[in-house]
Amino acid sequence: MAQLTISLSNQVLKRIKLTRPCYTIGRAANCDVQLQDRTVSSQHARIVVAGEDCFLEDLGSTNKVLINNLPCERHLLHHDDVMLIGIYTLLFQSSTPAPAPNNQSADLKLNTLKIAQLEILSGRKQGQILPLNKDRMTLGQSSNGSAVIIERSAQGHFLLKTVNSKGEQSSTNLEHGYTFKVGELSLRFREVPKTDTLLV
Repeated sequence: MAQLTISLSNQVLKRIKLTRPCYTIGRAANCDVQLQDRTVSSQHARIVVAGEDCFLEDLGSTNKVLINNLPCERHLLHHDDVMLIGIYTLLFQSSTPAPAPNNQSADLKLNTLKIAQLEILSGRKQGQILPLNKDRMTLGQSSNGSAVIIERSAQGHFLLKTVNSKGEQSSTNLEHGYTFKVGELSLRFREVPKTDTLLV
């Protein structure tokens, strides 16, 4: 029997045996799997169980579903697939484990140390998640006119850099939960734990 393990900030919240034909996932009270955070849409996704196979479908969510760090609208789940729904991590474990297909998705899951995100904390896009899947991203300007940039180092760490009009730079190592402002916009840096820390 397949199982879904739901975690938040590296803490397991719930394990669900997938015994029914369909499970809706979202923020709404009538969802089979309720995830109560504004980064999750009311009806975010669903898992359809068809015999030995389980499929995940995005239901037109705002922040989408990432599977093994890749956005996906429909996906045949494989043993140890990791899903990101808002700030939550969902680990799928099959009753009949089989090797994942030899494709980019599987390679990324094995090689990615951490999955980094920015959560928007203010404004009309409050609650939306921005995946940090590039080595360099320019976010805009700070209140003093300096450019605000996020860069990933060769070791996989993320740095918040500001560059003023004279080319002078300052940088801060980003850690999970770090908040900062870009103009009037407030942002929070998040990191999803390593895949292997979820195999409990």
